[in-house]
Amino acid sequence: MAGTSPPTVAKWVNRYEELGIEGLTNRTSPGSPLQIPAEVRARVLALTRETPPESLGVPHWTSPHMARYVKLTEGV
Repeated sequence: MAGTSPPTVAKWVNRYEELGIEGLTNRTSPGSPLQIPAEVRARVLALTRETPPESLGVPHWTSPHMARYVKLTEGV
């Protein structure tokens, strides 16, 4: 099946049977709901452009440092 799972193939066959060739056009998937509020995502993005506070004692952000800092300052 060229790396495609049986459920996916079944979905494509059903779409083709219901809608013809138009049923096989690419569709966007909404994905799962966002779990991190937009304000927090914006804050993290802004922090990546700043040097960490001297109180952290690190020269640059790492994922663990950023997570700890945001948890403390943003209450996430």
